[in-house]
Amino acid sequence: MTIVAYSYQRFSSLDQIGGDSLTRQSTLAESYARDHELELDNRLTIRDLGVSGYRGQNAVHGELGHFLTAVRNGRIAPGSYLLIESLDRLSRSNILQAQNLLTELILAKINVVSLVDNRTYSEASLTADPLALIFALIVFIRANEESSLKSFRAKQAWIRKRDSAGTQVMTSRVPDWLIVCKATGQIVARSERAEVLSTIFQLALDGRSPFEIADHLNARGVCRWRGSQPWTRPTVSTLLRNRRVTGVLPLYIATHDNGETSRRPIKLLADYFPRLIEPEAFLKVQALASTRRRGGNAAKLNVFANMLFCAGCGAPVRHHSYGEYGRAILACDGARILHGCNASGFDYDAFEIITKKQLSRWIHDDLPWHQVSDPNQHVFRAVQELSDLQSSLSPRSPGGAKRRAGATFYAEVAKLEDQIDDLIFNEHGFNAKAVKLTSKLAAYLDEEIYENTVRVKCNMLLRQLGARLVVDFDTGWVGLSHNKGFERSWSMEENP
Repeated sequence: MTIVAYSYQRFSSLDQIGGDSLTRQSTLAESYARDHELELDNRLTIRDLGVSGYRGQNAVHGELGHFLTAVRNGRIAPGSYLLIESLDRLSRSNILQAQNLLTELILAKINVVSLVDNRTYSEASLTADPLALIFALIVFIRANEESSLKSFRAKQAWIRKRDSAGTQVMTSRVPDWLIVCKATGQIVARSERAEVLSTIFQLALDGRSPFEIADHLNARGVCRWRGSQPWTRPTVSTLLRNRRVTGVLPLYIATHDNGETSRRPIKLLADYFPRLIEPEAFLKVQALASTRRRGGNAAKLNVFANMLFCAGCGAPVRHHSYGEYGRAILACDGARILHGCNASGFDYDAFEIITKKQLSRWIHDDLPWHQVSDPNQHVFRAVQELSDLQSSLSPRSPGGAKRRAGATFYAEVAKLEDQIDDLIFNEHGFNAKAVKLTSKLAAYLDEEIYENTVRVKCNMLLRQLGARLVVDFDTGWVGLSHNKGFERSWSMEENP
C-alpha cells in the first residue's frame, strides 16, 4: 500500500515570499518523498505563508490547524507522513504548547519528519530512542527563545517610535488620502483625494446616505483610491467613521491571552495627521448616521445601539470590541477624537447587565397601567366606530364579503386602533401604544440569555419608545429619558 506524505511549509513574514524559503522547503519535501518511496500529496500541500508560529496561531487559525482537524476526523490516514523543514516550522510557541502539538500528531499515528536533520518522530522511533524527544524539546525551546527575543526587540523599537510620534513620523504607512513627503519627511494631504474626502463629508452633512454618496461619486467618474471597483456603501461608511480625518492618531498595544491576540487602546495623539475635517463636522456626521441606523447588526453586540450619549459633551457613545484585556467597551465619540471630552471607556458587559436590570425595574415598578377618565368621550366614540366597522365583517351584512377583502377596510381599522391607543393614557403619561411596547420589552428583558434576534428586538422596542441613555463616565451615573423627560437614573456602582 502506498504511504502518503504531506508537506507543511511556513514562514512568518510575507517579505520572505520573494526569497528561496518556499522553494527550499518544497525541494526538501519532494526529495525525501522520492528517496523513501512516499506519495507526496501535492493537492494538500499545507502552507502558512506570513503566519507566525510564535503565538501558535498557525495551529489554531492557520492551515496547520485545518490539517490537525483532518487528522482528528480521520481524513488523514494513520501512518501518513508530515514533512517539515525543521521542527521550528511546526511551532515556535512555548514549550508546553509545542510539545502538546507534536505529541498529538504522534499519538494520531502521524510520522513527523524534520528534513534538515533527517529525524523522524513517531511512536516507534521514540520507543526505540526516548532521548530523541529531549532533542525535539531543545529545538522547540531554542526556537521560542529566538522568537521571544525578536518580539522583545520589535516591541522596544515600536515603543521608541510611539514615544517620538509627537515630533516625527512613525511609519510611512498612512491613510489613503495622505502621503509622506520624501523631501521633508512630513505627512501631507493628497490634494485631489482631500477634495473627494471633503465632498463625501459635505454630502453626509447635507443628509445624504452612504449609498447615495457612492452613487454620486460613481456618476461623476471619481476613481476609488484602491483597485478599479466603483464606490460602494461600505467604502463610504468606513471613511465617514475614520477619526483620522480629524488629525488624531489612535495608539494601541497588543495583548496575548489564552492564545488570542487583541489590541488595547493606550492613548491618542492630536494633530499627528493633517486635519482635513473639523471635529464638529465629524461628530455631526456620526450623529446623523445614528438617526438612520435601525439597530440590526449593531444591536447584536450592543443592545443599546444608537441611543447612548455622553453626559460630558453630548456626543454619541458607541460599542467597541477592543478595550483593556480585550474586553468590549463603551467609548464617547468626542473623547475618541480628543474634542473637548476626556471620558474614559466603560466595560460594556457590566453596563449591559446593570442597565438591563434597571430597565426591567423601571418597567415593572414605574409603569403600572391606570386608565384615566376621558371627559370628552373621544375614546368611547372611537371604540363605537371600531365596533361598527368590525361588525361589517359579518357575511350576512350587505357587502360584507367585498369589504372584508378590501385593503381600505383594514386601513380604517388600523387608524381607529391607533386613535384609541393615542387617547388612552396611564398616570405617567404613557399612552396605550407605549405600554404595549414596554410590556413586550419587559418579556425580553426577563430573559437570562440574549439571542441575536432578541437583542435586536430589544433595541427596536427601546428606540420605538424614544429611549435615550445618558452616561456620565466621571461619576458612573446613567440617566434614562424618553420624549417626556428623564424618568430614572442609577449608578453603575449600585448592586443590581
